[in-house]
This record gives sequence, C-alpha cells and structure tokens, in this order.
Amino acid sequence: MESGASAVGRRQPCLCRSRLFFYKQRSLLAYYVGQLRFSQTDARYTEITAKGLLQDADSWAMWTNYQTAFVLLTLGVNLYGFALYALLFLDLAAPPQTVANTLGPVAGSFLGAAFVAVVNWLVMTRYRYHDRPWVDCFHLKKPLKRPG
Repeated sequence: MESGASAVGRRQPCLCRSRLFFYKQRSLLAYYVGQLRFSQTDARYTEITAKGLLQDADSWAMWTNYQTAFVLLTLGVNLYGFALYALLFLDLAAPPQTVANTLGPVAGSFLGAAFVAVVNWLVMTRYRYHDRPWVDCFHLKKPLKRPG
C-alpha cells in the first residue's frame, strides 16, 4: 500500500521542472539586460547592436520558457489534486483495477500538457515577430477596429 507522502511526492517532478523553466526565463532576461547595457559601452561587440538585441528580446520565442513553466505548474497542481483525491476517496489497498482507473486522467494530463507546450513552442518560434502569433498561425480573422 502506498503512503500518502509517497503518492503526493511522486508529483514533484512537474513542479521542479516548472521552477527550472522559470529560472531559465529569468536567466535569459538577465542575459538580454546585460547585453543591452554592454552594447552601450566602448568595449561592446561590434556585431551585436542594441536594436538587434531589443528585436530578439521582444520576440514571442523569448517567452516560451515562461509559458512552458506555466504549463508544467498547472500540470503539477492537477497531479497534486489527483493524488489528494486518490488519498481521500480511493482505497489504495483495493484491487489494482480500481486504482488503475485513476491513471487515465493522469496520463491524459501529461499528454495534454506535452501537446500544449509543443504546439505553443512551435507557434511562438515560427511567428516570433508577429503581433498576434496564434491569429497568424491559424489564419483567424483579425478583430475589426472600432470606428472613431
């Protein structure tokens, strides 16, 4: 029989990976801030311009780590919910078929999160400089402008 701490503890990897992606985003932002500051000094790299750095920093592809971190954070919270549900409402000493019934939503959560993260990364890297990457990707109609 699985203990409560072990059931909840197995959901930690999603939250740890979420922290990793948040840290990667913070490091990337710090890199761009440092490079922008460095580009204004006499010791700058001549091939790196402030305009190019600002253009790269403003792209949607720059934020994929942040968005992936939120997907993983949401997945981790959902998995904690499944674990707590299993602890409170399922008899873990029951036959394996009963416990296996909860694996479908858990597997679906993993697959859904992976799908969202991959599609988001593809859209954000392909349409990195577009104002509305999702609209441009799926050729959706842009909202009408209000007169006046």
